[in-house]
Amino acid sequence: MNLLKSLFLVFAFIVLPLSTANAKTFIMWAEGDGATLKEAKASAVTALSQQIISRVESKFKSEVSVVNDSVNRDVTSSKQIKSDLILKGVKYVDEVKSGNNIKITAGLDREAIKSTVEYMQKQLEVDFSILSQEKKLEALRISDQLTALLSILPGSILNDFENIKAWNKNKRNQLMKDIYMGQVIFISNTPEYSITVDEKPAESGDYFQAGNYSFSAKAPGFRSMNGQFAVSAGEVLKVNLNFIKAIANKKIRLQLPAKYSYAKDDIVDVLSDLGISLESAAKNQLIVKIKDSSTDVDGYTLHKIKIKITAYQNKNRVKGITLRKKLIVEKDDTEKLKNETTKIVRKGVVSLLSRLDLQSYFE
Repeated sequence: MNLLKSLFLVFAFIVLPLSTANAKTFIMWAEGDGATLKEAKASAVTALSQQIISRVESKFKSEVSVVNDSVNRDVTSSKQIKSDLILKGVKYVDEVKSGNNIKITAGLDREAIKSTVEYMQKQLEVDFSILSQEKKLEALRISDQLTALLSILPGSILNDFENIKAWNKNKRNQLMKDIYMGQVIFISNTPEYSITVDEKPAESGDYFQAGNYSFSAKAPGFRSMNGQFAVSAGEVLKVNLNFIKAIANKKIRLQLPAKYSYAKDDIVDVLSDLGISLESAAKNQLIVKIKDSSTDVDGYTLHKIKIKITAYQNKNRVKGITLRKKLIVEKDDTEKLKNETTKIVRKGVVSLLSRLDLQSYFE
């Protein structure tokens, strides 16, 4: 027994200082244990991986299993995405056996971190546009893991990876757009145009949150255009802008009851958007007739509004539209009545003009 004990002490003296020296070169490390050496290594590399994964901002539940130096994560989200965190060049030191249990330390030194970062970078050097939504989510997971790894490096090491840090940030931003937003490409039949989406300036190629949107587009020498589109996450949507050539010298007369002259400004706005101006001597005419039958009931007034709008060309009726609306307002609330009536008139003018062939109407 004394001889065996002496041999063990000699072995420990030879091995442990060497292991300790290796451990001192680690940038990050973790301990693990198990009934076998394989289980102990798996436990150690899992603990090491968790140091990185815990820094990932997006929270997710997972189950971890280890195969060699690979941690397989089954991520619980809207889809089950399987992603691997590969740690390259992991070194194992300080193996200690106690009874039926083995303890060991897994660590990454400078070279191992460099190899791991380069491996992750290679996985992200792809054209995201050709990837499926599931593959994009896997790429995002790798980018998050790379972000986490770089975030826990000491400054002396991080300086070696500043360019990769900025590069990965751009990659992640692109992935976030591709996965959670939709890209809209506007295709116009004229190169010079401006467009607003939900009343905010926009350009072809912009990204939007998944949903429904309204847009307005204008181009010099063409009629203004309004429309809607719906875009989904991860979609590249093409919206055609087929501008119609504006007609020069579009002029029209407006006949509107004096009592409702307050609606004139809104009518002028609608006409202006189409390049139409008012002129008292114009051959074409827009006649607006409004009838309001009202009944007072318990401090409120019920208005039955009928609006008839007709377009004439050289005294010939071309097209007309009739709108009816029931409106209840507080008695003597003239401001609300005016606002609601103006809205109906504007809607009617827009609807009527959209049904006209303006090209032939103004010839």
